[in-house]
Amino acid sequence: MGVRSTVITQLPRATRLELEQRLVDNGFTDYDGLTRWLNELGFRLSRGAVNRYGRKFARQMELRAAATDHADTLAAAAAGDDGAVTEALVSLVQRRLLTMLIDTDEPIKHSDLARLARTIGDLSRTTIAHQRWLAEAQDRLELQRRAAAGEVAALERSGGLTPETAERMRAALLGIDPFDTTPAAES
Repeated sequence: MGVRSTVITQLPRATRLELEQRLVDNGFTDYDGLTRWLNELGFRLSRGAVNRYGRKFARQMELRAAATDHADTLAAAAAGDDGAVTEALVSLVQRRLLTMLIDTDEPIKHSDLARLARTIGDLSRTTIAHQRWLAEAQDRLELQRRAAAGEVAALERSGGLTPETAERMRAALLGIDPFDTTPAAES
């Protein structure tokens, strides 16, 4: 099992949060000053321990910022398409899990590995189920479009519609896309 940071084991949560705020405020510099401040509070920490904690904390902040940027970018690209949002979220979680596996300093326990494998399996099943649902919905839509076009053609043949009106109806019916979230143009 890996060694836990003395910053985590010795500092109360409130002091650790203050340290993190000071790290950010100082731009992740002045580790000597931060070490002196902690020692004055009665915590015996080395500059190296504070530095290691600061680097890890900086990396965590970078990952959070990157994840937030990815989520914002994907949400903007999806623009209301719940299917795209789901796919983007699954992809983001998969990347985050991979990053966690790569960045971990501690050996991974068998039980943790089993939970990760189960999570990845669940994400894969979610993705497959979503893709299947989307394909089935598109197939149903295509069948409905063909049936509607057939009814328009039957009305045209029976003389109930002019060829121009029938063509306009076909164009309107075949242009329907239930996955498009943009408002329909008003006539």
